[in-house]
Amino acid sequence: MVFKKVYKHLEKEGFEMYPIGVNPEYNKPLIIVKDSEPTRIAGTAFNNCIVYLYCHHPMGDYTKVLDFKEQIKESMDKLDNFERIDNGSQIMVDDNETYLFVLQYNNKRVRRIL
Repeated sequence: MVFKKVYKHLEKEGFEMYPIGVNPEYNKPLIIVKDSEPTRIAGTAFNNCIVYLYCHHPMGDYTKVLDFKEQIKESMDKLDNFERIDNGSQIMVDDNETYLFVLQYNNKRVRRIL
């Protein structure tokens, strides 16, 4: 399962991780992970599964947010078959009064054709 792979990898890398639907304390940097259902790409032997990383950082030193973002990207680069989707990943202030940005990754898995 793609969700578990990303969750366990980032947790092992030292990030505070939560699944979607859990209401964490937002007093430290954390990542909430959600994935989509795999979708088949017509005419190919690939399945896509998009992983969404909702990244929260407490308000304060903006440069620490930029460092947090780069650390996540570097950690995700270590996973095979994950390709970052450039969505601009704007940093904004959310309702929890944290800086929020979303990183998206496409996981292409080769599917056997019988």
